[in-house]
Amino acid sequence: MKPYAIFINCFLPDLLGAVLRYVPCMHFQAGYRARFSTYDVTAACPWELYRYTILAATILLGAVVGPVFWVLVIKRSSKWQPDERREVLGFLTSGYKEACEWWEAGVLTRKCLLVMAASLFPMSYSPFLFLTSLLVIMGTSLTLHTLAWPYSSDVLNQLELAVLTSSTIVILCAMILTLQPIVWTLDYSITHPALASALLLLLSPFVVLLYLLLYEVRKKESAMIQRGFSTFCSGRESNGMR
Repeated sequence: MKPYAIFINCFLPDLLGAVLRYVPCMHFQAGYRARFSTYDVTAACPWELYRYTILAATILLGAVVGPVFWVLVIKRSSKWQPDERREVLGFLTSGYKEACEWWEAGVLTRKCLLVMAASLFPMSYSPFLFLTSLLVIMGTSLTLHTLAWPYSSDVLNQLELAVLTSSTIVILCAMILTLQPIVWTLDYSITHPALASALLLLLSPFVVLLYLLLYEVRKKESAMIQRGFSTFCSGRESNGMR
C-alpha cells in the first residue's frame, strides 16, 4: 500500500494531465470553423464524442485509483492494529484530526485538478479560462480548509490558510493583469498595485517557510550544543571525583 500511495501521489497528476492533452482544440481566427488539436496544430481536432469520452474516462479513472481509493483504505484501516496503521498510512494521516484523516486525498484531488486545468486550458492560448479554473479550485480549497480546519496543530492550519489565501489573491491579480490589454478601465493605477501585491504574496510564504526552517535548525543546534556541554561538564565532574 505504501509504495502504491507514494507512486499515486507523485505521478497521478502528471499522468492525468498528459492524457488530457488529447482533449482541447483550437482555431486561428474568429468564426473560422476549422479546428486543430491544441498540442498538435497539424492534426485536425477529433470529434466531440471522442474528446468528451477521454475527458470523462480520465476523471473517473483518476478519482478511483487516487482519492477514492485512499479514502476507502483510510476508513477501513481503523480496524488495523495501531502500529501497523501508523507504519502503512502514517505519512497520509499524521498531523490531521481524527475526523479529517482522509484530508490528504483532498490535497491529491487539488493537485490533479490543477494539472488537468493546465492541460485543458493552456496559458498561451486561453489564459483567462486557465486562471478562472485555478481561481475556482483554489477558492474551493480555501473555503473547505476554513470550514474543516483539518490539522491537529493550529500553527499548521494557520500556515495552510495563509498559503491558500495568498495563492487565491495572486490568481486574482494575474487575472487583472491578463485583462488589462483588452479592458480599457484597467489602467496602471490598478495593474501596478496588482502586480506589486502578487509579487509580495508570492514572496511572503517563501520567507515565512525559510524563517521556520532556520528557526528549527537553530533550535536543534542549540539543543545539541546544550547536550554536548552537559556531557562535557559531567565528564569533568567524574574526573574530578576520581
